[in-house]
This record gives sequence, structure tokens and C-alpha cells, in this order.
Amino acid sequence: MYKKATLGVVLVGVMLGAPQGALAAVSAEEAAKLRNGTLTPLGAERAGNADGSIPPWDGGITKPVPGNMLGDIPTQLFANEKPLFQVTARNMAEYAALLSDGTKALLQKYPDSFRLDVYPGHRTAAAPQVVYDNIAKNALDCSIKEGWDTIKGCIGGIPFPIPQRGVEVMWNHLLRVEAPAIDYRFRNIVGGADGVHTLATRNEIAFQYPPYYQGANAKDWSGEYAMFRYTTIEPPASRWSPATVSMASIRARPGNTWSASGGCAVRRPFPTTPPTSSRPGPTISTRFRGSSVPWIATSGSWSASGKC
Repeated sequence: MYKKATLGVVLVGVMLGAPQGALAAVSAEEAAKLRNGTLTPLGAERAGNADGSIPPWDGGITKPVPGNMLGDIPTQLFANEKPLFQVTARNMAEYAALLSDGTKALLQKYPDSFRLDVYPGHRTAAAPQVVYDNIAKNALDCSIKEGWDTIKGCIGGIPFPIPQRGVEVMWNHLLRVEAPAIDYRFRNIVGGADGVHTLATRNEIAFQYPPYYQGANAKDWSGEYAMFRYTTIEPPASRWSPATVSMASIRARPGNTWSASGGCAVRRPFPTTPPTSSRPGPTISTRFRGSSVPWIATSGSWSASGKC
């Protein structure tokens, strides 16, 4: 039985000299690892780890899953599995290196009612074959243009499945695998320590990811990789703008966000530097389910260490 596993990825900001031209993709020999069983089609290690806590990737779930669904989310995956072990307030010291400070605090505050049930790991992720094909092509064709702040030759998949530099890891995050379009409604509920739950807002959100449109190609792609519309449905009166529309492009250009409140539309540019940074440079804007976060992208400002 296994109990502990760690996996670390570290991104370290450094300042390097500016590149003198486009950075080339990996060699054909390296790219072949995406298809010959060495790596997954997205560039991860296909094999599991030594103690078995991370299993091999066998293609993921590619067929409809039986059982109950919550929308399109299956609720009975591995329904018959039992926990391998439990982490409680009594044995949490044994797993201290794997627990966040917040989890430790919850275990200590609620020793009789809060616990962690730890189940076997599964690698269920899968993408359509067209995405795998695009990624294999990106590995050979995609490159970072001079200045580090834009790319070319990429479409419909992560651009650098075998990243060699930290900036490539950042581009993989920005152009991560998505569905062509996503829309849903959700509620923000505030829960108190006394058990009372209060509805804060009710929202709807819609995403579009042009690189993943059917028939998209690198030659004709405009460079816009994400568009979203975010609307607050309830409460009707709020000090926050109840509607936001935003676009993100591989070409760092501020100003592609609009917000509307009470019939008044305002275009709000992204900042050219993060509030906590004094470094100049263009901004790459990324989304995390409805929020725009600026990542600074100066000449060689990212390096990677560990497994990416």
C-alpha cells in the first residue's frame, strides 16, 4: 500500500538577454516521443511512478460513463472504490508535508468531524484525436517570435508539449486544451463557521476558444485565443459591474475588456504591468474561470525547473 507522493513544478522569474530571433521547435526525434509511447500526446510522462501512487496513462476515459450525471459530469466514477487510508487530526503529523496550512487548520478545529479520505489515483484525462494531431504538429512548427511576447505556427492544442524554457510553459498554460465553447450558470454562496449559507450572486458565463474551433488552422488564425462573457443575474443592484466581455490575444495589446452597468458600456484596458511589479513590458492576459490575470512577459522573464 502506498501513502505518500509528491509532484513539484517550480516557475522561477529571471531576467535574461533578449533573443535574437524566433526560437525553434523541438527536433523530429524529440517530437516522436509524443506518438511512440514515451510521452502522452500532451507531453506528460506516460509511465507511472515507482511507488504506484501515480498510475500509467492508458488513454483516459474516451467513452460515455454509465451511472448518474450532474449535467455532463459523472457522479459515480469508481463508485465501488474504498479509501486507501484516512488523514485525521490524530495522524495528520504523518502527512504534514503533503497538507496545506488551511487543511491542517480544519483538521485541528474540527477533529471529530473533518477528515481526508484518500483514494487510488486515476489518470482519466483525454482529448479528441484532432487535438493530439495538432499538438504533434505544434511540436515541430510552433515557435516563439523575437521578443518572447507572441508565437507563430500553433493551433488547436498546447504549443510546446516538450517545453525547453519557462516561457514555453507559460504559453502552454495560456493555450491549454479547452472545448471550443463552454457556457454554464453558477452561484456564489458564502458559508460561515456557524453553518449558515448566504447567496451572494447568481451568474452566467460563456467562453469561446477560437484555436479549438472545427477547421481552425495556424495560417488563418487571428491570434485571439479566448473570449468570455460574464453576467451577474442576481442581485440586480451591485457595486460591481454586472456584465463583462473580454478577449485575450497572443499579441500583447491592452484594452480588450468591456464592462456594462445600467446600460453604460465602458472599455477597460488591462494594466501593462501587474500591480505588484515595477518591471515594464507587454502583458499576456490569462483567464481563470471569469477573471483576467496579467502575466508579465519581458525578455526571457521565465525559466522552468523540475517537471513541467
